[in-house]
Amino acid sequence: MRILRVWLFLLLTSIYAFCLAQEPANLRDEPQLQKRLSLRAKLQPLQEFVRVVAEQTGVRLGIDKRYEQEKITLFVKERPAWELLERVAEVVDLEWRSAETGGYFLARSERRKEQEQAIQKARAEKFLAIENTLFKGYQRTAQLDYLELTLRADQLSAELEQIVRQKPPGWQERVSQLQSELNSLEETLLLPSYFAGKITSAWQRNQWQMLWQGRPYIACYPSDGTLPELPSQFLEWAVQATARRPRNIPPDLSDSHEPETTPPQEISQQINSILFFIKYDAYRELLSWGVYTENGISQTMSLSTEFSGIVETLKSGAIPLSLDESLKAVKLVPSQGRLRRDDLSTGYTLAEELEWIADQCEIPIIAQAFRVMRHESLDQPIGANNLYEWATLLTEREPYAVEYKNGYLQVRYTLAPLLRLREIPESQLQSFEQRHKEKQSLSIDDYAELVSLLTPDQERFFTSPYVGGYYLKPAVRFDVTPIASASPALRFWASLNPSQRKQALDAAPLYYSQLTLTQQRLFVEAIEASETYYSTGKALELIPYAYDPLLSERLAFFLDRWSDEEWIVEHDNVRITFESREDAQNYIHQHLAGQFHTLRQGGSKKWSFHFGVSIPQSVAYQMAQTKGSQ
Repeated sequence: MRILRVWLFLLLTSIYAFCLAQEPANLRDEPQLQKRLSLRAKLQPLQEFVRVVAEQTGVRLGIDKRYEQEKITLFVKERPAWELLERVAEVVDLEWRSAETGGYFLARSERRKEQEQAIQKARAEKFLAIENTLFKGYQRTAQLDYLELTLRADQLSAELEQIVRQKPPGWQERVSQLQSELNSLEETLLLPSYFAGKITSAWQRNQWQMLWQGRPYIACYPSDGTLPELPSQFLEWAVQATARRPRNIPPDLSDSHEPETTPPQEISQQINSILFFIKYDAYRELLSWGVYTENGISQTMSLSTEFSGIVETLKSGAIPLSLDESLKAVKLVPSQGRLRRDDLSTGYTLAEELEWIADQCEIPIIAQAFRVMRHESLDQPIGANNLYEWATLLTEREPYAVEYKNGYLQVRYTLAPLLRLREIPESQLQSFEQRHKEKQSLSIDDYAELVSLLTPDQERFFTSPYVGGYYLKPAVRFDVTPIASASPALRFWASLNPSQRKQALDAAPLYYSQLTLTQQRLFVEAIEASETYYSTGKALELIPYAYDPLLSERLAFFLDRWSDEEWIVEHDNVRITFESREDAQNYIHQHLAGQFHTLRQGGSKKWSFHFGVSIPQSVAYQMAQTKGSQ
């Protein structure tokens, strides 16, 4: 026990010493760091790089835990360890500091701090702009009585119809004015807009903060106490809105007619309850708000919260292209065939391209590394004749910055601060890639586990490859389509325990009332997100069920699955597909006896995740697993 206490004391002391690292380090004066190192690494986590250098030099090195999983690519031969450490820190925007008890610590630099704060500021400003422009406008309009606004809209519509019918002198200009005012008013009369203005006008700062942190606001009328209750007036406005239709007459319409309306008395008998919600979905960067009734109207509105303005900020602060004319003398043999790609079936990253350069010259190379495609085709030629030409071509149209400094070729991604948020730890990716290699595909459980590990920014690595106007496709050794097409359903599946999964696989429904609170939340999120994926309109019908204690008893999760099987024979660059293994083996026996050939199973296994009352009355996510076993 005493030995254990001593060991823990030393461990805690070590951690504490590194945490106290304050002063910038002078690595070049460290005797042990004069040792020359030769290292080759692609997409290597910084934690691993630091460990390797510490192991080879005997110097105590550490790294801020926040940056352990960031990746680098480097190809160096016989360079002093101190020089290598300094160059790597510079490329990844970190800095070395001295620890009080000895050793060195890779920590946040001022440049990195500014980058991180710029992103936080851009996101906060985007949220604040939405609050102070769009919703402030709703709040101003909501100060007026809804019925008065409706009356004004009807008056404008009637005047517009009369002018179009009579066509007095200058009628086109007047029609244009009336249409502009009417269009603005009709947008205001949409219940989500009007309700949002009414409700958010009473919000304090903390209510908005909770919303942006992912806590939705949901209220209804009447309420059984489960949700906040809306004033009864909201139901009256819903009745009035349902009794009329937006009226907008184009100027070239020669005849007019009264829009069909339903008497409010009849509508009031149909609408007995109403629900309003406003929520922020960080996975899709989408703010949405809407109104649901059990019978009558269902309207939703949404707005992207992507903070694209940060891209120009990052570009303006990027390291400019800085090359020496001497690099023109570093000749390259243009690639004509496939770059080495470690069994990745398509495409290659910047790391493979830098490896191709490193194999042709002695210049040390250090680069930021991310799992994004440089080219989608392995056969994409690299046409540069020298290193200067390669760097120029690289930075012309793509988000890279290259400089030749202190004898090193240093490569950065212009959008690195955004890519760092999306990048997934290499150990996680390699784990799932290994599973794919062993089984020829990932299972539904594998995909669900992966999705459950992702932050909203990391999920967009798979679902939204466009970053700042650039198409940065994931470079991974498995099919990402299931994540892109069914991530909300996979998050729900990940939350199920083994017995619940078996029940679903046996085609038995999982009823909403029997789910845990976390599973119910994921169930509802899957319904709400479905409109973004498939736009069937069914989500509008199903959302009210989740917030009504009686109706929610009818909700359930259903799983449907089936397989499309095929057998593939390949020989002499010829590929023949058969519906059964028996047919394929008969062909081999008759035509390929004694000849080299391969036989593998193809096709796909398909899954359909249903959230609703029944399979016909549900939102569904589709997922396909391609088979590739030998």
